[in-house]
Amino acid sequence: MRSKKKTIKIGLDMDGVLVNKPPLVPKKWLEYLFRGKRKNGFHYRYPKTELEIWLRKLSHFYLFRPPIKKNIEIAKEFKKQGYKLYLISSRYSFLEKETAVWLKKRELNNLFEKVFLNLDNEQPHVFKEKTIRQLDLDYYFDDDRDMVAFLQLKFKDKIFWVKQGETITMNDKKKILFSLTYYEPNISGVTICVKRLAEGMSERGHQVTVLSSWYKDSLSQREKKNGVRILREKVHFRLGKGVFMLGLPITAWREVKKHDVVNCHLPQFESFILAIIAKIQKKKLVLGYHVDLWGSSGLINFISELAINTVQFISSLLADEIVVYTKDYADHSPFLKYFKKKIIVIRPPVISQKPSKRYTALLKQRLKGVGFKIGYSGRIVEKKGIPSLLRTIPYLRKELGSFKIIFAGPGKEVVGENYPRKIRNLLNEYKDFLVFLGPLSQSQLSSFYRLIDILVLASEKESFGLVQVEAMFNGCPVVVSNLPGAREPVQKTGAGEIVPVGNSRQSAQAIIKILENKRRYRQKTLKAKEIFNYRETLYQYERVFAL
Repeated sequence: MRSKKKTIKIGLDMDGVLVNKPPLVPKKWLEYLFRGKRKNGFHYRYPKTELEIWLRKLSHFYLFRPPIKKNIEIAKEFKKQGYKLYLISSRYSFLEKETAVWLKKRELNNLFEKVFLNLDNEQPHVFKEKTIRQLDLDYYFDDDRDMVAFLQLKFKDKIFWVKQGETITMNDKKKILFSLTYYEPNISGVTICVKRLAEGMSERGHQVTVLSSWYKDSLSQREKKNGVRILREKVHFRLGKGVFMLGLPITAWREVKKHDVVNCHLPQFESFILAIIAKIQKKKLVLGYHVDLWGSSGLINFISELAINTVQFISSLLADEIVVYTKDYADHSPFLKYFKKKIIVIRPPVISQKPSKRYTALLKQRLKGVGFKIGYSGRIVEKKGIPSLLRTIPYLRKELGSFKIIFAGPGKEVVGENYPRKIRNLLNEYKDFLVFLGPLSQSQLSSFYRLIDILVLASEKESFGLVQVEAMFNGCPVVVSNLPGAREPVQKTGAGEIVPVGNSRQSAQAIIKILENKRRYRQKTLKAKEIFNYRETLYQYERVFAL
C-alpha cells in the first residue's frame, strides 16, 4: 500500500510579501508608526489614541496598498502544486475590515485555507510564533528582518526572509567571504570568533570561504573543513605579527567576485585590499572590529601598528557596517569614534562543548593535593597582564595556603611572539605555584573550567575576553580587569569581580572574596547562558550580511 504523500503547508505574511507599502510615505515615519522608538528591545507599537488608529486604517485603505503581483503569482503557483497556503498577518483587530476588503478587491479570498489576523492584539512576534506552531507549517515567509531573526530562533530551517523588491524564494542563503590574518590552528580570540561564525554560517546553509595567510608550511594551502572552504595565501615576508602576501590582490579579486558579502576581521593589514576590491565590485563590506591596535613594545611593533591602523582607517571608511562586541568598548575606542554611524553591536559567538572525561581524569590526577585552583585561559602574550597575575601570589600565600595558578593556552607557540622568554625571571621566581597545560581543545577547556575554582583575566588590553563567558558556561566565576568591553560579562551576570588594571593586591582580594563565597558566585554564572546565545549571534550576523 502506498503511503500518503505529506501536504506542504506554507504561511505567508501579508504586508511586504503580498501587499506593498503605501507610496510616498517616508520609511522612518512608517518605522515609528509600527515599531515606536524600540528602546526596550524587541517590541512593536500599538496605537495609543483614536487618531493613531484612524491613521493606521487610512494607511491600509486598499487603494493605498498595491499588490506585489510577482509574489501573488508565486503563491498561486504554490496552490496549483497542491500546497496549503495560510495568510498570517500581525495586523491588529481594528484592521480586520480593511484586510477583508483588500482580499476581496484583489480576488484572493480562495487562495488561502485560512486567514489569521492578530485579533487579540498580542505582540506580533508572539502571535506569529504561536500561529506557526499551531499550524505546524513547513515554511513561512516574512518581510520583517527582525521578525525573521526571532522566528528562526524558534523554528529551524522553516523561516525565510522576503527582502523588499525581491520575490518569494526558499533560497535566501548567501556566499560569504571571511578574511583574517591567522586562521586555525592559530589560537586567538579573533581566530576563534571567525571559526565559530564561519562554521555556524555553513551549518545554516550559506556558502562560506575563509581567506587567510599560509603562515605555516605544514598547513594545507587549500582545504575544506566542517563545511568551510579555507584558502591560505603564501606569505612572502613579515613585519612583527603582520604578514605580506604579494599574491593576495589577485586571489582577493577572484574570491570577492564569487561572493555576496565580504567580512574582514580586524586587526588585519591586508583588509584595505579586500575593502577596495569589494567596493569596486559593488559587494557588501562588513568589518569585524575586535580590538584597538596600540602600545606593543619595540620599534618594529610600533611601525607595524602604525601601518595597520592607517590601512584599517581606509577599510573602515569603505565599510557598510562595523560589528563590535559591546557598546561599552565602542564608546571608549579612540579609533571607532570616527565611525559611530556604522557601528552595530553583536555579542560574540560563545559555545561550550561537553568536557572530555579522559582529560578530566588526567587533570584531576595532575592537580591532586592542590587546595585552591586559580585558572588563566588564553595566550601567554604581552598585554594579557601575566606579571600582574603572578604578583598576586605573595598576597594569596598569606590567606590561602595550598593553591596553584594553572595556565591553559599557548605560550611559545604564539605566532610572532615568545613572551614567556621575556618574563622568564618572574616565571622562575614563582614556579612552585604555577602549572602550564599548553593549548587545549574546546572539550578539554570545559574540563579545565569545571575543575578550577576561579578564572582570572588580568589583561591590560582586552575588548571582551571570550574565555570568561566560556568559564561561566561551566559554572566558574571570574575576576576581570576594569576595561571597556571586558567588564561587560561580569556586569551583566554578577558572576565575578571587576578590579583595577594592573593592581595585584586588589586582584588577590577579589580572588579571596570569590573563593570565600564560591556558591553564591557559581549560582550567578547560570545567567550567562541566557545572555550569550550562539544561535542568536548567528542570526544577528545574518541580518547584517543581508544585501
